[in-house]
Amino acid sequence: MDRSRTAAHFDDRALLRPHGLIGSSAMQAGFPVLAGVFRACATEFGVNLADPMAELGTEQRCAQALVRAGFTDVRMAAESVRLPRTDEAQLWRLLSRSPHYPGLRTLGSGEPAGLEARFTFEARRAVDRDAVAALTAPVVYAFG
Repeated sequence: MDRSRTAAHFDDRALLRPHGLIGSSAMQAGFPVLAGVFRACATEFGVNLADPMAELGTEQRCAQALVRAGFTDVRMAAESVRLPRTDEAQLWRLLSRSPHYPGLRTLGSGEPAGLEARFTFEARRAVDRDAVAALTAPVVYAFG
């Protein structure tokens, strides 16, 4: 894990009163499922997109980041959230414009349309197969 980047996530201690509490949340790595479908489809077009949740997407990684940033009395909680059902076109717009996926800029002319068609098809299949799994995401809550 890149310590400088991780520490920056939690380097707000200067904003806290002494013995203040910081809280953050992150989806677990690999979630939401439809973002994973998006990344898999992008790979088919030669673009490898990292999971933006990978760095802090486990209770252990969140706890370690807080401790490295100097927080004490670190506590974790986890639960699942239900994501709203949205149409695939709206989901495409959200994911394709995400700052987490700068690699999409390497797509050639016409490839974004092909990726969009592939993704919307696969996203619809994932939701049709198991909407609960596709639209539920485990979340890690971290406090220090």
